[in-house]
Amino acid sequence: MTIEDLRKLTHKHSHSKIKKVISKCMYRDRRNYKVIKEFFNYTCQCCKYKLRSTSGKYIIQIAHIIPHSKTRDNRLENLLVLCSRCHQEFDYSDKRNRILSRIRRNFPEVKYNEIETI
Repeated sequence: MTIEDLRKLTHKHSHSKIKKVISKCMYRDRRNYKVIKEFFNYTCQCCKYKLRSTSGKYIIQIAHIIPHSKTRDNRLENLLVLCSRCHQEFDYSDKRNRILSRIRRNFPEVKYNEIETI
């Protein structure tokens, strides 16, 4: 759906219908996020860093091996648990393959279906 499509909807429908359409387009099924964070004990799979906020909450992120925007895939096999620094490097730098190699070394018992270069 494009911005132009949303503009057309604003003229035809109420705002509540528009919100429903937008939320359907942007919804991510996050049920597996908690499962994989707990499995890796809220620790970065790459650098093994574990960070807690002052309130005691773990600060860790979920990354997708194959980008969510391309596949909408939230299966456990497509998810990584990373700290914010490793997540940034994984998503926005040329270090993606190095990070995947490090994860394979750190957790050889974990088998990912798609943990290859994209």
